[in-house]
Amino acid sequence: MYSTISDRIEKLTGLITICSIDGIGAGRFYKLIERFGSAENILCASISDLTNTPGIGRELASNIKNKQDRKTAEEWVEKRKK
Repeated sequence: MYSTISDRIEKLTGLITICSIDGIGAGRFYKLIERFGSAENILCASISDLTNTPGIGRELASNIKNKQDRKTAEEWVEKRKK
């Protein structure tokens, strides 16, 4: 089954959001994806679940939950759609 364009855009936006968070480098990104399976699952995870991931402290978990970088990611994706 093929995903729709909107599904792909949503996945891309989630990935960009995670990668845009200060303190998330390649190592932490892969640990989070390995644990949660997708960027959207990471963004929906509780602070408690996030801090149970090696290398993710309470402050970084709070930054992930804050999702302030989501708007930046959405703007970036929107510009590339045109």
